[in-house]
Amino acid sequence: TLSDQCDEQLHLIWIPYSSQRFQTHRPFRLTETGTMGVPALFRWLSQKYPKIISPVIEEQPREIEGEEVPIDTRGPNPNGEEFDNLYLDMNGIVHPCSHPEEGPPPATEEEMMLAVFEYTERVVKMVRPRKLMMIAVGM
Repeated sequence: TLSDQCDEQLHLIWIPYSSQRFQTHRPFRLTETGTMGVPALFRWLSQKYPKIISPVIEEQPREIEGEEVPIDTRGPNPNGEEFDNLYLDMNGIVHPCSHPEEGPPPATEEEMMLAVFEYTERVVKMVRPRKLMMIAVGM
């Protein structure tokens, strides 16, 4: 059926923003958060095509002899799935980085941009797209 074909071809990664960056070793659950973007789109997609939801395990940097060794994203994805493409809606990253639910907002634009870059890098390291990364920025 069309539903099964879509389930096999499309994987929806919904990674909620967490202010507890790089402090967890637990699997990162993919859940709907907030009301930004197209209202209820995530809920509709996940109900219509339930196989598109994948849990994400976030690999952590290792420490060797007191030095932090960054994650080598060229290796296989620790989630057991490989992804060709990653499409990011930056509104879903910029807003929570500039208006965090936990803690105070960034004091400067530079701090906010660093939070955006850090979180974007975190998502890329989890998904590890092999062919394409598209970033959508709205005004």
